[in-house]
Amino acid sequence: MPGDPLHPLALYQAAVQHPLSEAFFLARAYEENNDFKQAKILREDFCGSAAVSLGWVLTDPQRHAIAIDLDRPTIDYARQQIDAQPDNTADNVTLICDDVCRVCPPQVSAADIIASLNFSTLIFHSEETLLAYFQRTLNNLAPGGIFVMDLFGGDSAKQIGMQTRELEIDAIGTVTYHWEQRSYDPLTQRIDCRIHFTLPDGSTLDDAFVYDWRLWGIPQLMNLLRQAGFEHRQIWSDTLDEHGQPQGYYQPVSQIDAQHEWVIYLIAQKPNK
Repeated sequence: MPGDPLHPLALYQAAVQHPLSEAFFLARAYEENNDFKQAKILREDFCGSAAVSLGWVLTDPQRHAIAIDLDRPTIDYARQQIDAQPDNTADNVTLICDDVCRVCPPQVSAADIIASLNFSTLIFHSEETLLAYFQRTLNNLAPGGIFVMDLFGGDSAKQIGMQTRELEIDAIGTVTYHWEQRSYDPLTQRIDCRIHFTLPDGSTLDDAFVYDWRLWGIPQLMNLLRQAGFEHRQIWSDTLDEHGQPQGYYQPVSQIDAQHEWVIYLIAQKPNK
């Protein structure tokens, strides 16, 4: 990946993102809801480094991505990464520094897919603001388009503590990724999560990313999507092997077994009218 490998956004991508896999998943989810018609335009809300948008256009030169984030340094970093790609890749990605709730047609094209990943939708703490975002999302989709968001949960989601994992990064060495859940308030569902890194020289990058989220429940989100006008709503969950371990292949489900931790996708489709 071009650029500084020790940049926090580069470390974040190495730790938690799989842009090509996510691009393939989004395409499959759209096709399975649209008689295998192919999506062309992806809108990535809260895009961060726009890694998913880049993965989207790299998998098919006929695709276009619209990547939106409110933070100017983040968008500048995304531009550097995209401009460093070969050929005319950068021509297929529109980067916008703005509030996602303000960006709508005709400023940008209606999207086949709008993705709010990395739990970004959890920044909305009230039903009013989240419903308003869902309503804008519906309006920003083309007919038959899908909105995709991810959500984590399970017993572990509300537990305070730290998880660590080692990453082997080319040209750097071993970096330790730390995921901290610092506090959780069951009355408000508010959770304080943070990402830290320990670098190969032993130095630390504390609070590289700090999140003030509301840990919404699945029924709450499904109800708000319905209120927003999404008539067709799905829950996609990872398939488990014979030992109960996730296999990384998500598909629609009608129920989720009780697990210590889980990650799901909520997919809502705009009526194809």
